Amino acid sequence: MKALLVLMALSLSPEAREFIDLTSKLEPVQCEKRRLRREITLAEVEKKDTRDLRRRFAALDRNPKTSRMEKRLAELE
Repeated sequence: MKALLVLMALSLSPEAREFIDLTSKLEPVQCEKRRLRREITLAEVEKKDTRDLRRRFAALDRNPKTSRMEKRLAELE
């Protein structure tokens, strides 16, 4: 079984490996963005202040490292 997994991993193109790597690195950021979007929507429905949530979401988008990885991921898709 392990040999099969190793062979499958070796058969991936460099771009596919890069895509998988970027996806795994971006997963925590994407989860946080999803959570913040949900909280913003709930706050809007409940007529609560969303400024802090939006500020936190924008800070995630402004991160240059994350932005570069997201741009590259979009190119690979």
